[in-house]
Amino acid sequence: TDGTEANTSMIKDFGFFSAIFTGFTSYNSKLYFTGTEYLTTGTELWNTDGTTGGTAIVKDIYSGLQGSNPILFNSIAINGKLMFMATNKDQGSELWTTDGTGTGTTLFYDINNGKPSARPFIMPDISYELGGFSQLLYNGQVFFSATDGAKGSEPWITDGTVANTHIVKDIRSGSGSSI
Repeated sequence: TDGTEANTSMIKDFGFFSAIFTGFTSYNSKLYFTGTEYLTTGTELWNTDGTTGGTAIVKDIYSGLQGSNPILFNSIAINGKLMFMATNKDQGSELWTTDGTGTGTTLFYDINNGKPSARPFIMPDISYELGGFSQLLYNGQVFFSATDGAKGSEPWITDGTVANTHIVKDIRSGSGSSI
């Protein structure tokens, strides 16, 4: 759409009760969103270039109807990839990255090793001047909250590499969460 009724049209028909779209974010000239196909993949990562042929699932992260339920409203482009939170059956909720392809969509880092979820949440920059949230890098890094299982939900930082992803500080010592 360009904001007018005359120039608003459907890009893709997902069928009856088969698509719910949330968490839109722009990355590498495409619009990424969480789309739901109830009869095949559940809620997964999709993208579109604005055409019917260019609208497709990126990857079925959590195979089957369960769906990975990716969180995109707080995703961020870092180190040439889009970083977001998603869930799979082996690691639970962790940070994932994508370059926009199925093979380029991978688990970034299993913070809470194994099935327990790290429950990562990328910290948005709250700008009242802009009237909402935005995701900004701080000196080439991004802050997020997560739990490694031994500590509660605490502030973490990453530059988009696993080697430089770590807890900032265990503010509330032990298993209690500061965030």
